[in-house]
Amino acid sequence: MNRKALYALLISAFLCGCGTMDNMNSARGPTRVYGGVRHDMREIAVGNRAAALDIPLSAVGDTVTLPVTVGRKLTEAR
Repeated sequence: MNRKALYALLISAFLCGCGTMDNMNSARGPTRVYGGVRHDMREIAVGNRAAALDIPLSAVGDTVTLPVTVGRKLTEAR
């Protein structure tokens, strides 16, 4: 494996699930249901094609954190 491919793989590994992590960071605004995937889609819309690699991982992360995000949404609705 050449160095460029190795670096690309390492960078991708560190960026995995960034949309979900951004969604769960309450300091950045309200938590949204499947907000990680939404975040990645917004990034793609502004030209960040690398976010496309993160969509499947954010979908898994968003599904795992679904009880937390739904709980937060129900609390906000009160």
